[in-house]
Amino acid sequence: MLLTSVGWANSYYMVDCEPGQGYTDEWGVQWRAAEYQTKFGKGKYTEMVGHPLAEDFAIDSYKAPDPNRPELYTEAERVIKPTRTNTGLSVLLSPQCGRRRGRYEATSEC
Repeated sequence: MLLTSVGWANSYYMVDCEPGQGYTDEWGVQWRAAEYQTKFGKGKYTEMVGHPLAEDFAIDSYKAPDPNRPELYTEAERVIKPTRTNTGLSVLLSPQCGRRRGRYEATSEC
C-alpha cells in the first residue's frame, strides 16, 4: 500500500520541535510539543493550543492557504509518480485531499 497525504493532515507534527516549544502552521493553528514517559521510554506528541477561528469575528479576516500551490504537492508527486510510471497502478486519493487538487484527480478506478 502506498500512503501519502496533502494539506492540514501533515501540519500537526513538526519533527524538530522540542517538548515545550510551539509553532504555528500555515493554517494559523498553534501547536505545542509535549513529552510523556512510559515503561518503554519517552515519547512525544503535539497538541493544539491555539485556533485561528476561536473567536467568531476572526472569520472576517481569516485567509486559508492556497490549495493550488504547486509546492504543496511536491512530496506527493515524488511518491506517486514512480508508482504510476513503474507499475501502471491507479492512485486513489483520500476524500480529505479533495476531488481535484493540482495535478492529481481522485478516481474510483482500481
